[in-house]
Amino acid sequence: MPMTTQTEGKLPPSPDSLLVRICTWNVAEITAANLIKCDLIKSWVRGKENDSSADVIVIGLQEVDMSANALVREKTKKGGKWGKMLSQALSNENYTLVDSRQLMGLALFLFCRDEIEMHLENVEVVTAKTGFFNRFGNKGGVCARFWLNGRSFCFINSHLAAHHSKVSRRNKDHDRIVNIAAFTHQPQQIMSHDYVFWFGDLNYRLNLTRDEVVNSLGLTSKEILMSSHDQLSNEMQRGRVFFGFREPPIAWAPTYKCIKNCEGSYSNKRSPAYCDRILYCDGYSREEAEGKKLREPDSMDSETSVGSILATNKKGMQCTVCFRDDRPGKTRKSGWKCTKCIGKKSNQSSWALSTFPDEDIPQKRKGRAKCPKIRNISYTDHPEITPSDHRPVHGLFAVPEMWK
Repeated sequence: MPMTTQTEGKLPPSPDSLLVRICTWNVAEITAANLIKCDLIKSWVRGKENDSSADVIVIGLQEVDMSANALVREKTKKGGKWGKMLSQALSNENYTLVDSRQLMGLALFLFCRDEIEMHLENVEVVTAKTGFFNRFGNKGGVCARFWLNGRSFCFINSHLAAHHSKVSRRNKDHDRIVNIAAFTHQPQQIMSHDYVFWFGDLNYRLNLTRDEVVNSLGLTSKEILMSSHDQLSNEMQRGRVFFGFREPPIAWAPTYKCIKNCEGSYSNKRSPAYCDRILYCDGYSREEAEGKKLREPDSMDSETSVGSILATNKKGMQCTVCFRDDRPGKTRKSGWKCTKCIGKKSNQSSWALSTFPDEDIPQKRKGRAKCPKIRNISYTDHPEITPSDHRPVHGLFAVPEMWK
């Protein structure tokens, strides 16, 4: 089970906190025009009347436009219409659209309150393609970043490889986005930021049949269902993907594959799954992850005593690294080698046990103190919004001590 915080939703945010609302939805190519007057969309992107108002709202959409035209142009009219609709939904709340970007089906929109916009620095948006031959944007990520009051924030909206059996491919898509998404200003790497939010249609499934999932929803707690059968939870627990990230506890039904325009029903053709997720990473979650053992018992081959970890070379490039355990309880550091380079001549013989570039480790730049821990306020789906076969998800997070 991925790391989770212990205080989610129990206390209101303090006055000096920055409130960040993350919204994600695979819209399955529905048009924004049909949703402009939908109050349900407003409750998804800005919250209900009694909810705490966010200072920053980041909205990630997937499958906005999957046409051949979008495959070539990447930016289409559909993406622009979604931007106008979302701006209209927030028009009475004094929010400004700071930046946006479309990568074929992916679209990211960064909003913030008018009084905060003038304090944002080094705002950038970049894209990373992981689709056909890693050259097309049918899968990939759109990454936005900024500095605010001396802290760096990064947001990644991604759509990873589909289908139940493609777990390894999804992991590789994650690695590629981390490796190739580079910003102009420091910090240039995703994982070098103080706070990282990663969300979207991550496409990880439940290792159960459709009937097993449906029958277990009313009988089994979501925590047991996720820890035992969820692919993403299992991969994170083994350190294979999203190293150092947390996810708040899930207490709702799967968001895929739902019957369109029908609440509470799932397709007979696919097994329901929690494809739509929001993860976050800060200095505390990184420290906790790095403090764990380098390998779990089930990650070792008992005959060859070889295990693997996710590491980063001095150039900041991530890769899975294999190591050999010569003695019980001991790891020979000099034996680390990049698994992609085994059998090849390579000068990448030195690897660091970190997922962060050596030259720009967050929380340690110029001896600065570790930034305060992110606290989750809410994390839920919106089953009442039914036009797509996915249900929207939002998370509200508090970043403490931003205005001291």
